[in-house]
Amino acid sequence: MSFLDAFLKGGGHAGWTTGHIPRVSLCLRKGDVGFNNPAGEKTFPRRDENEWPLARTVYTRYYLTPSLGLTQKLTTFAASQLGYQARGSDVESAQSPPPSNLDLDIFVTLRHFSAVGKEVHYTGSSGDSVPVTKGWLRVSLCKVNHDSDYHRDYLPRREYRSSDVLPYECDVELWPTNVVVEAGGWLVFEVSSVDTEGAGLFKHNSPVGRPPSKFKRTNYIHFGEGRENYIVLPNIPGDS
Repeated sequence: MSFLDAFLKGGGHAGWTTGHIPRVSLCLRKGDVGFNNPAGEKTFPRRDENEWPLARTVYTRYYLTPSLGLTQKLTTFAASQLGYQARGSDVESAQSPPPSNLDLDIFVTLRHFSAVGKEVHYTGSSGDSVPVTKGWLRVSLCKVNHDSDYHRDYLPRREYRSSDVLPYECDVELWPTNVVVEAGGWLVFEVSSVDTEGAGLFKHNSPVGRPPSKFKRTNYIHFGEGRENYIVLPNIPGDS
């Protein structure tokens, strides 16, 4: 509110117009204070920064493996596929996959578990319980235009439609967020074809937008020579 007071009403009591407010105030989501708990969330520590995204961010790739793991080591796996049912949750390996969907949606989720094995939930836009972050992509809109003035490595620009049934390289954008994983805790990366727990009030379940005739078959993640599957996590060092 003080920002709006300063630049819409001409008020300067908080220091916005005199340069006394830091350019970026980074809230560090450390610990488990529960969700929809404003008092608890006020205890999250804050750190002043000079720019966004932070210039010293280390963008680190964590590669998916056919055994459902994540590793920082780039490894070439034998050609294989992991198949999972569209509108389902079972994952299976497949050597000779049957015909796949005419289109598919990718829903990815990053979840945080504490050292005691409990998932840490955060507050969604309507006060609901949500995970660390989520991302979505309709694969027929998967082509990235690296030459666009609007393209960023952390915010890809997509300008292409295709309905060919082929393996496609897809960049799925996850919403910006942050979390501090303490000793003994871990992150889980989840890939699905439907909304999963913590999707909020607005679901992607319309039969008009997602007709079963196009989407209700099997989706595949491909491994092998030249096929890398990874999530990029922006690791932020401490104070410089």
